[in-house]
Amino acid sequence: MAFFGFHAKPGSNGHKPRRKAYILDTSTIIHDPECFLNFQDNDLFIPYVTVYELDGLRKGKNGRGRSARDAIRFLEDLRQTNPSLASRKLSSGGTLSILGANSEIFRRIAENHEGRDDLILELAREFIDRNGRLYQKIALVSNDTGMRVKAACLGIPAEIYERGTVPESAEYTGHVAEPLVVTPEALADLSEQGFAMLTPDLEGMEENEFLILRTADRKSSRICRRRGERLVLAGGSQDVCGIRGRNAMQCMALDLLLDPEIQLVALIGGAGVGKTLLSVAAGLQQTVKSGALYDQMICIKPIVPVGGKDLGYLPGDKGEKLEPWMGPYIHSLNYIGGYGYADRLLDQGVIHLEAMTYMRGSSIPSTWIMLDEAQNLTPKEIKTAMTRAGEGSKIILLADPSQIDTPYLSRESCGIMHAINAFKGRPLFGMVQLEKSERSELAALSAALL
Repeated sequence: MAFFGFHAKPGSNGHKPRRKAYILDTSTIIHDPECFLNFQDNDLFIPYVTVYELDGLRKGKNGRGRSARDAIRFLEDLRQTNPSLASRKLSSGGTLSILGANSEIFRRIAENHEGRDDLILELAREFIDRNGRLYQKIALVSNDTGMRVKAACLGIPAEIYERGTVPESAEYTGHVAEPLVVTPEALADLSEQGFAMLTPDLEGMEENEFLILRTADRKSSRICRRRGERLVLAGGSQDVCGIRGRNAMQCMALDLLLDPEIQLVALIGGAGVGKTLLSVAAGLQQTVKSGALYDQMICIKPIVPVGGKDLGYLPGDKGEKLEPWMGPYIHSLNYIGGYGYADRLLDQGVIHLEAMTYMRGSSIPSTWIMLDEAQNLTPKEIKTAMTRAGEGSKIILLADPSQIDTPYLSRESCGIMHAINAFKGRPLFGMVQLEKSERSELAALSAALL
């Protein structure tokens, strides 16, 4: 099977090969369209199957479509100086070549729409067989877990594209795992003064990270948040539009949501932990009540069908089309204000429902912005949404990283984990990983057992 980009043999002069070869699949390029420049002076190979898939994805109006278009434009720029894209030199010092571009591959792609991963693996296997001695290392780079497992079954070295990924072991939760035991006197002083100075053993806490202080007898406890060199007594226990925090993590979330100095909040957790309800309640408190800090609320959601099964064409105007996707927001509003409350606020223009698709290019000042299902966004899409925030706006990212419905994304590579890792420790950012389901005993058991 022929391929372009077969260049001078590294190591052919008797020295041990220094260069490495990486074969990039579609998921890697969709995750980061600029990934070609992040492999230093090594040789990159894109299977022609991947180019074919990028061409099919580029017409999409979602984040995958934008990433595919960016990647295709990058390849087109290279083509201007090297029409065959054969061993094109990159600014990083490496080369980029197309692997398996021939009529046989084209015919097999056209005939077998379900086996494109297998074609990429076949090209990778053949490349390794032909060039294994010419490189220090050859690996398939994929952010698709299934692809890496398939590669392992065939004996093909496979790696995740690590730029912008966050290993689960390094995930930030927003709160210290274990409570700190203190004396009753220390707890009383904290309650009276509202703060305590940070001790040397707590210097490792991030800015706005939470800590629970409790007495040895477990009869008294307080929630604190690091602010500079102090542990500040956290709020979040008050009534907010009829909603109260039912556990420590929910009180932490409300403390961040109600703090005007925090401009970006991330709430992650499974079903029923209260992410949407707490955010809607805090948003209403600061938007429609007297002394409001924000002019409006915008509820945003990526249009990603559960299980990948689309609803197809939906009749009606934009609001009617979005209604099936915006159920959690609408249900939370009606739970707080009664039946029809959501419709009244929508009619008054206080609340707007938006699809992530329409966010690019807009600037949104003085607004409470909620972005749900953020685990289904790439790092680039998260950036697109967050850079829309104008002066005086606050963004709340809501996500359940265990429920990702977007192809090419994983818990390690999804946008919400990338954003948390990038912003942790910044004074304007806070996050909480909510752990306990408060929806119902059935919902909690379902989340734990199923």
